Amino acid sequence: MARDLYTNVKAIVTDIEGTITPPAFIKEVLSRYVSEKIPDYIWDYESDISRHLDTVREQEKNFDLTTEEIIEVLLRYLDERKKNNPLQALYTLIVAEGYQAKKIQSLVYEDALHAFRRWREHGILVYIYSTLSVQEQRLFLTNTQAGDITDSFNGLFDTQSGEKRQTQSYDKIAVSLGLPSPDILFLTDNIEDAVTASNSGMKVIVLDRQACLVNAYGCRIEHDFDNILPETVSA
Repeated sequence: MARDLYTNVKAIVTDIEGTITPPAFIKEVLSRYVSEKIPDYIWDYESDISRHLDTVREQEKNFDLTTEEIIEVLLRYLDERKKNNPLQALYTLIVAEGYQAKKIQSLVYEDALHAFRRWREHGILVYIYSTLSVQEQRLFLTNTQAGDITDSFNGLFDTQSGEKRQTQSYDKIAVSLGLPSPDILFLTDNIEDAVTASNSGMKVIVLDRQACLVNAYGCRIEHDFDNILPETVSA
């Protein structure tokens, strides 16, 4: 079965959250850090980020919002995981400052780090497709517990390529890579994303690190990266 799945695989595209890093790192560590820092950051840099604050007023259709009220709105956006343009911009600025100050450090599963090296040694191209912006992805990859691992990847994709629940997003990535979809293996912990990628023609594996999935809708399941394109299997 493994040989059939891996036949002709030329590239691997992996998600980040829940796939190469624990979900808690994105949902709790980064989000909590941003939540704690947003008020002071906005007060400290209010004039520099005024365009983002004005965008919030525009989105809320209330141009009389005070800075304090905008902070409340942004915290609500963050709690709802509503990463629109102003929150996305401020989120990235605050996270970048946190990484630079060594207040936060990205966590990548050790089996994923080993796999990245193994795949590259086999000549497999490795990419990321995440809801994190490309800029956020670079920050994440540059500041891991293993140091800067950006050279493990051939490219980064975010939702500028399209939403993850749209088949054409995966088609667009395949075109960008210059590969037919069946030559690409997509890794994710999200079953709906996996099914969508499979519908585009990509091979898919669902990462179930907690061994809690009951039904993966026919997708292959792995609990870590150790058996994904292992050294004994030819690509």
